[in-house]
Amino acid sequence: MGKKHFICTHTWLNEDAKKQGTEFTSNMTEQEFLTQLKRTKKRH
Repeated sequence: MGKKHFICTHTWLNEDAKKQGTEFTSNMTEQEFLTQLKRTKKRH
């Protein structure tokens, strides 16, 4: 079975949250961003 590709969309609570989120990730490479996502665990 080959690799699957997924598209993720984001919604923001407000413009300030959007600005903070994009500023936080703007200087990251794709690899750094994906590594950070893998470290984040969902909490229920």
